Amino acid sequence: MTPDSGHLVHDASRYSSAELYAMLGELAAELAHELNQPLAAITAYADGAGRLLAQSPDPADLQRARQIVEAIAGQALRAGDVIEQMQRLVRHEPGSWVPVAPNRLVRDLLALIEPVVRHHDAELHLELAADLPAVRGDPVRLQQLLMLLFRNALDAIAGQPAGQRHVTFSSCSRLGLVTLAVTDSGLGVAAEAVPQLFQPFFSTKHGGTGLGLAAGRSIAAEHGGELHFRNLPDGGARFWVELPAMREADTA
Repeated sequence: MTPDSGHLVHDASRYSSAELYAMLGELAAELAHELNQPLAAITAYADGAGRLLAQSPDPADLQRARQIVEAIAGQALRAGDVIEQMQRLVRHEPGSWVPVAPNRLVRDLLALIEPVVRHHDAELHLELAADLPAVRGDPVRLQQLLMLLFRNALDAIAGQPAGQRHVTFSSCSRLGLVTLAVTDSGLGVAAEAVPQLFQPFFSTKHGGTGLGLAAGRSIAAEHGGELHFRNLPDGGARFWVELPAMREADTA
C-alpha cells in the first residue's frame, strides 16, 4: 500500500464513521420511541403479575402470572435486540474478518430497520436468494454499509405519498460474486447529480453531509468489492454492492 493510498483508507474510514454517527443521530428519536413501547409493556406486565401473585392463590391466576412473566422476557429481548444492534454499528475498533452469511447481515439489521420503516409509514420488502455463498469480511462494517444504503433509500422515498414508500433488500450470487441491493420507490437520482454521486461532501439532500455514499463505496472497497447504482425505468433507484464469494475451500 502506498502512502497516498493509506491516507485514502484513513479518510474513508473517518468519512464513514462521521456519516454513520450523523445518521444514527437522526434515527435516535425513532429508536427511542421503539424502545419505549417494550419498556412500557414490561412495566404494565410486571404490575399485572404482581397483583395476581399478591391477591389470588387460584392456580389459574398463577398460570396467568407465569404467562405474563414470559411476556416480560420477550419484551426485554426485543428491547435488547435494538440496543445490541445500535452498539454494534457505532463501535470504533476494527472487527475480525470472518466468513459472513450475506442474508444474515440483512436479517440482523431488522431490529433497527423495521421500527424506522414503520415510523416513516413505509413498507419493507425482502427478496433474499437461498443458499448464497459466504463472503469474507468484517460483519459490522458490512452492516454499516447496508445501513447507509437503507438511510439513503429512506431519504429518497420521503416525498412519496403514503402507500408508495417502499424499500427492498435483495440478494443473489453470480459468477463468483455476491450481490446485496437496496432499492427504493423514490424519484431516482437527477441526471446532473449522477457523475458526483459517490464523491465526498456531495449531497442531493438539503443539509446532508454528503458522506454516505462515499463512505459506502469505501467500505465496499475495503472488502474487495464495488458499490454500484442505477435509476430504474419505472422510477426509483437501486444501489448494490458486489462482493467476492468465498470458495468452499476457503470456508473449510
